[in-house]
Amino acid sequence: MNRKLLFLSVLIWIPFVSSSFEKSDSSCSMNCDENLSPICARKGFETFKTFDNLCFMLLENCRKNSDFIELYKGECDTERYIAPLYR
Repeated sequence: MNRKLLFLSVLIWIPFVSSSFEKSDSSCSMNCDENLSPICARKGFETFKTFDNLCFMLLENCRKNSDFIELYKGECDTERYIAPLYR
């Protein structure tokens, strides 16, 4: 019985532990240029981030297993996007 409990507890924690590790540079190899073309991206409902360009957003999504999506061109302005949701 103790072995089953140990096995189940390990299975429960594996997704949490594995998602916290970043992938190596070789598995997410992109050559993003330094061209500044900022985009505002969102992950979930409350996490906004400005990326230098789309390539850097895609690179972070790959390396950190994130799910940022582009909202609009330009730097993030949370008043522009969040405020209408709460009115």
